[in-house]
Order: sequence, then structure tokens, then C-alpha cells
Amino acid sequence: MIIQSGNKRKLLDFYPTPIELCRTFLLEVLPDYKVDGRESFVLDPGAGTGVWGDALVEIDDNVNITGIEIDSKLFCNPNYNRWIVNDFISPDNYHLLHKYDLVIGNPPFYVARQFIEKSYGLLRDGGVMSFLLRLSFLESITRYNRFWPFYTPKYIYVSTRRVSFTGNKKSNSTAYMLPVWIKGFKGEPTLRWFHWDYE
Repeated sequence: MIIQSGNKRKLLDFYPTPIELCRTFLLEVLPDYKVDGRESFVLDPGAGTGVWGDALVEIDDNVNITGIEIDSKLFCNPNYNRWIVNDFISPDNYHLLHKYDLVIGNPPFYVARQFIEKSYGLLRDGGVMSFLLRLSFLESITRYNRFWPFYTPKYIYVSTRRVSFTGNKKSNSTAYMLPVWIKGFKGEPTLRWFHWDYE
């Protein structure tokens, strides 16, 4: 769930990621996260209604998905093996059972850094993480000095189209990206473009 500034977007407003974006990214772009011989453990923090999980189970039938969502009014998605109603970035008062092979999602912009930092710590070595973020998250002196050196993605995929979160498929004025982190990666990120279409 992305929460944007302004009077129309308040805490817990719900703007779901288009499933076409999720499906295309998972199928065509995301690096391999699987470990041979076992199911993959996947975490979706800020899960909303679970659109990332819906897309994932279309592609991979050997996944164990945990969703964490702060809004108790959003339903438990049946494609998820575990659904936790809680604030993901609060001090741990829930128990996550695994180190994760894959962490995916769409965090609120104003707590995106905290989502990334906490999620990275929950990855296994070599695990993969990607979040849909505003392109402007790359900016700021503070993040340049205190964040990016410690959480450097391997890839930065810039969405070729602006994302509609209202279901009308109309563009808004905000550009988006999907950085891909691989735990243990050291080096400079590679910039790529990510093209997807609405159905």
C-alpha cells in the first residue's frame, strides 16, 4: 500500500498495486529466489489485500507466503499461509517463523526506509527483496549518506509507465521504481527499465 501526501490520502487509505504490474515483475524481471528441494518462504509486509501474493501463486505453486497488514478491515487473503494484523515496523510483538527467500511489497512512502531496513534483516543470505517505491526515494543527502551505502540494491528497475492506484488505469504525476536487493550483494546498482501493460 502506498500512502501519498495531501488531503485525499490519509493513514490507512487503500490504493492497491495493479496486479498486472505484480505479475509481469514477478514473471519477467525478478531474479531467482528459490532454493532447490523446498518451498520458498515469502514475506509481504504492508500486504493490503494481498495482490502480490495473488500474482505470485499464479507463477509459483511451491511458496509459503506470510502477509502483514496494519489495517484490520482488510481481509485475510486465502493465497497466504499466514496473515498477521499488525504494524510491520513496530517493535516485534509477533513472531516471524523463518528467514525469507523473497520479500515483496508496496510500503507507505513515509516509512519506506524502515520497511526496507527491517525486511533486509529478515532475508536469508542470498535472499531477494523488492519494493515498489517512488523514484524520488533515490534522492536526499540523508539517504545518500546514511542509507544507500548500507542497503545498496543490485538492480533499479524504473517503471516505464506511471502507476494508477485507483483502478481507472490513468496515469498520475509520480514516477515509480522497483529496486531489487540481494542480501550480501556488494557493488554498484545496475539501472534498468521495467515495461508492463494493463490488461
